[in-house]
Amino acid sequence: MHALTDVIEIDFPHRDAADRPAGTLENIEAVIAAFGVVVARPPLNAAQFVPFFGRDRCPGAAPENVRDVHLSKLHDICQRHRLEIDIDTLARHLQLIGLEVEDRERQQANGARLRRGGA
Repeated sequence: MHALTDVIEIDFPHRDAADRPAGTLENIEAVIAAFGVVVARPPLNAAQFVPFFGRDRCPGAAPENVRDVHLSKLHDICQRHRLEIDIDTLARHLQLIGLEVEDRERQQANGARLRRGGA
């Protein structure tokens, strides 16, 4: 995994006319994949999805200030890679990504339960 301060080559699927990464959901997903970020609901105060990094993944309490720090870290990584996006849009995109992850996990769990003969 890359250090959070590294600037690395990321294959962004969407670029603007100036060849800069566009602020799209897919481009944010590319950053998340490149840096091994996990988007999850914290165990407590789980109203919103949060990006978690390395050993800091899903800390037990995840108070709001910790969640804000993680969001700011991801925003900083995006800025360093020329992906210009405001932090509120980034937070909204994270909610969509988190819902997709949660839905995929739910489908997998339901499939496994049905294969075991559960109702």
